[in-house]
Amino acid sequence: MLSDFLFIMILILANGLFAASEMALVSARSARLQTKANDGDTRALSALRLQSKPAEFLATVQVGITLVGTLASAVGGLEAAKRIGPQIAQIPLFAQYAEEIALGLVVAAISFASLLFGELVPKRLALRNPERFSISVVGFMGFLTKIFKLPVQVLIKSADLVMRLFGDENTDGESISPEEIEVLVHRGAAEGEILPVQARMIERIFDYADRSTVDEMTPRVEMITLKAKTTITEALEIAKEYGFSRYPVIQQDTDDILGYVHIKDLIWAAPKSHLTDHLRPIVFIPDGVTLPKAFTTLTRAGQQMAIIMDEYGGTKGLLTLENILEVIVGEIEDEHSPVTTISKQASDGEWRIVGNEPIANLSELLGVDFAPHGAYRTIAGFIINELENMPKEGESVIYSGYRFLVEEVEQFRIISVRVSPERRHPFE
Repeated sequence: MLSDFLFIMILILANGLFAASEMALVSARSARLQTKANDGDTRALSALRLQSKPAEFLATVQVGITLVGTLASAVGGLEAAKRIGPQIAQIPLFAQYAEEIALGLVVAAISFASLLFGELVPKRLALRNPERFSISVVGFMGFLTKIFKLPVQVLIKSADLVMRLFGDENTDGESISPEEIEVLVHRGAAEGEILPVQARMIERIFDYADRSTVDEMTPRVEMITLKAKTTITEALEIAKEYGFSRYPVIQQDTDDILGYVHIKDLIWAAPKSHLTDHLRPIVFIPDGVTLPKAFTTLTRAGQQMAIIMDEYGGTKGLLTLENILEVIVGEIEDEHSPVTTISKQASDGEWRIVGNEPIANLSELLGVDFAPHGAYRTIAGFIINELENMPKEGESVIYSGYRFLVEEVEQFRIISVRVSPERRHPFE
């Protein structure tokens, strides 16, 4: 009797080892195993190889579990039932069905022990640290894979055939969707495995793939351009004011772009030379092109900026590599980036704002959502978009409870704007 009990328990524990190995290798994170493998852990490398062949590994586990279960039921269970049967037969009430009752009791006991010690407990132990458990059992599982190679291959081919009957040609597993990756990223950030800044960048990468050039370009009305007849001295003054290193050069209007000039070429240029003497070719990209394609176009051309064209061949805006990279890494500030220039006058509650102030800064300050009403990045672009023309000094826009007054205009550029609550009219 004791030997039968020990035999059954050994089989149940063997079942538990198979179940735990399956759970550990399925749950183990490939990145962690790869890190250990890179550090020279050969067992981690073996675990990765098993993970790369899930059909073969899972079939091996199922062969082992099936053999163990069959032995436990057919050998241990029947022997135990035969030994218990005579004892139950001594009870007059159960004497007629002693064998059936004995078999039922043995099956119930084995099932309970199998579920507890052969499934639930081993799997929960494996989930505590699936990578470490995988590494500890990989040798055993690798050995069994070789032993059961023939039946495993038969099972895999049979399973593939059945899956094809259901119209599933992808028998090697399924790909991971972007949504699943985002869930993993959120979980990793919550558990402290991924830094918040890393999580944000990963999320932005998925957003980057779906965005188009129109989403990130500088709109036509906000482009800073130089006319071909502009002198070198004038161009340098404009560059000093705006701080950019590259400027598109136009003939008469923004639809007639000749190329662009780099400020470093102008610094060493002869004062009497023309801008057209220093022109560089510029890239043209249709609107609607995705950012990844635009990035590829720019890098292949070795350029930092491109003109975005509409369907009629007109200029729609300007896109730079910095615009594209900022979608992933966030705002890039350098020594030439304009600083926030919003000054509040406490006496009357007004704000004085430069025309090229990013609209995002103003949105945060006032609590106003500007985004749905046009493709613009600065307060100047917002005002031009609302008025639908180049404003003159003294013109104003009423929007979301605020009055935006054009204070200073210079050569078709809005230099400064004053903002105040609409209920007050300090400028009139």
